Amino acid sequence: MIKRLRLTAPDMAILVVSAYDGRLYAERAIKAGARGYVMKQSAAKAMRQAVQTVLRGKVWLSEALRDDLLNRLASVGLSDDSTKLSSLSDREIIVLRLIGRGLRKGDIARELNLSPHTVETYRSNIKKKLGLASGAEVYRQAFLRSQAG
Repeated sequence: MIKRLRLTAPDMAILVVSAYDGRLYAERAIKAGARGYVMKQSAAKAMRQAVQTVLRGKVWLSEALRDDLLNRLASVGLSDDSTKLSSLSDREIIVLRLIGRGLRKGDIARELNLSPHTVETYRSNIKKKLGLASGAEVYRQAFLRSQAG
């Protein structure tokens, strides 16, 4: 959605307010064209700072998200978990999250209005990109990630 907004209104100040783990989604949102990323559970003061910063045309991330992003950038070339996760497409991340919630292929297909074959292709891509040996390992990793945030 951010990419589509950028095409129609390139100067729009976009601030993402999300309940999802900022470590993974913040970088993706900024790369897509958002000017900031704030967690829904942030204090009112942080939310106000985020809005004001984005409206001034600057990028806003919480201190923790900035530190995490800078640490990941400083360790470019290392094959760690966050690097592998960032290789997933937006749709693959959604599928992984749904797998982590316990949904099966048919349920995911219905929820995303996709064919079960397409969901299986996403699952296979996730398995390959994360370096997982089996489908069971995909489910295990998805579940663990859903518990972590």
